[in-house]
Amino acid sequence: MTDLATDKYGWVVVAASFCCMFLNAGINYAAGVLHIGLVESYPEDEHLVVWLSSLFGAMFALSGPVCSLVINFYDCRTCAVAAGVLGMLGFAISYFVTSISWLFVTYGLTVGLGHGLSYSASTVILGYYFSKDTALAVGIVMTGVGLAMFVHPPVTSLLMTSYGLHRTFLILGGITFQSCVFGMLMRPSKYERGRHLVLLSGRDRRQTVLQIICGGDVTQFGAITRNIPFVFLLVSVLTFSMALMPVYLFLPDYFVHSGASHQVASFTVSMSGIGSVMSRIVTGFAANDPQIGCVLLLAGLVGVSGVVTACISLFSTTVPGQLTFGFLFGLYSGGVWVVLVPAVIRILGVELLSIGYGLVMLAVGIGCLVGPSLSGN
Repeated sequence: MTDLATDKYGWVVVAASFCCMFLNAGINYAAGVLHIGLVESYPEDEHLVVWLSSLFGAMFALSGPVCSLVINFYDCRTCAVAAGVLGMLGFAISYFVTSISWLFVTYGLTVGLGHGLSYSASTVILGYYFSKDTALAVGIVMTGVGLAMFVHPPVTSLLMTSYGLHRTFLILGGITFQSCVFGMLMRPSKYERGRHLVLLSGRDRRQTVLQIICGGDVTQFGAITRNIPFVFLLVSVLTFSMALMPVYLFLPDYFVHSGASHQVASFTVSMSGIGSVMSRIVTGFAANDPQIGCVLLLAGLVGVSGVVTACISLFSTTVPGQLTFGFLFGLYSGGVWVVLVPAVIRILGVELLSIGYGLVMLAVGIGCLVGPSLSGN
């Protein structure tokens, strides 16, 4: 493996991952704005709309095991290109769909899976390229999501005002498809190619499938499930995501009911993007400091995010307060995503990164799926 200081192509991978995050996975943070459009289009099915938006928001993480399978069988580049194609097809077909039931397939599952493939490919490849500066590389790439949080909600709101929900789907599909260009730049590292050859060589078909699904020896997969620190990590990200997704999904609608305009409500999410960009950069540097460490940062960021969320009523009465809440929430919640890959590497090692990170994202996805429905009730 190489590190950020010696591998020049690593900068190309970082730039490509950043763009994939911005053009594809980052659109997930416009889910709250799209949710308002879906409620207005299907007022008689508001409960189903909540589940649809929850599925869309959660699929980027629920698809973690699928992403691990694609990465292990092919590589991160194939995963990223497939993400752009799936996102484009899902949004494009959603343009023609009028039934909310079919939107579960096109918008929730297909587009959501595309986001998940893009997100996992853009982060896992950094673990393969950079052994010493993983947190810093992930922090730089994750600013692409923070930038998307700033850009996509107001742009999506403007598109829906100008063109309506379904034409907005079509435009977002075109934006998502551009991520294929940058996915092609994710050249597999020497470590990834060597690992791929080991997984596929010298075994019959049944053994090969088990190796790919488990990301290595089947006994290693069993060791992962018995690893107590890793189990605690799964519980932590599960509970965190159960609280995180409802905030981003219902925040625009909550502030609209508090008297804010649609533009101000969507700009609140954009303010969280500004805070998130700052958080991801600073967290990337901090996590590289051995005296701080990624696990301590994870605990602190999750705890402060919870305190800020509990105080939301104090910020909801005025526009400056609403924007301040968005900034603070993004500032403390954004850094969590930076330390997940380093935390998995620290607990399991880089050899089990793809399957370990896939399980972490599955826990995130379950939380994102369950959390909004619990909050909506």
